[in-house]
Amino acid sequence: MKKNLTAIALLGALSLNAYAGENFIQLGASNLDFGGESATGFNLGIGTDNYKENGLYYGAVFNVDSGKVNNEKVIGFGMDIKLGYTFMKDWTGYGLVGWNLQGIYDTPSDEFNNYRGFGGGLGLQYKISESFAVNVESRTYNLKFEDVGEDLKYKTTSINLKWIY
Repeated sequence: MKKNLTAIALLGALSLNAYAGENFIQLGASNLDFGGESATGFNLGIGTDNYKENGLYYGAVFNVDSGKVNNEKVIGFGMDIKLGYTFMKDWTGYGLVGWNLQGIYDTPSDEFNNYRGFGGGLGLQYKISESFAVNVESRTYNLKFEDVGEDLKYKTTSINLKWIY
């Protein structure tokens, strides 16, 4: 199942090249809060940013994040759509709306549990140069355990370095 999800995420991310915009890869550090338990993790994303002359900004990103919470490995796949405004030459603020599939691998019991759901958040980006940017993003997702009704809040705050190509 992990291989299928990875393949779907990569295929979707590569299809973003069809948009006329700035494509990017981002790598960052995250604080993952999964049901009240926090951990430090990392994330990797690929996406596209589009800037209009009137200041309007929109984009999309596919993310993979990972961390360890109480001896359980947490790995997530998500897709966010971004809409915002470039309010100064190199500063952009935006809102995020997206979907996330979060898996928890319990090492002692050797079980893999899936949570999925929708959420949103906010982001702020500073464009360092034509090829690099740094952003800070905060997201909250309302997840359900394999669609059986067990609700769980998944929050993540990350700082990312973007390579624009």
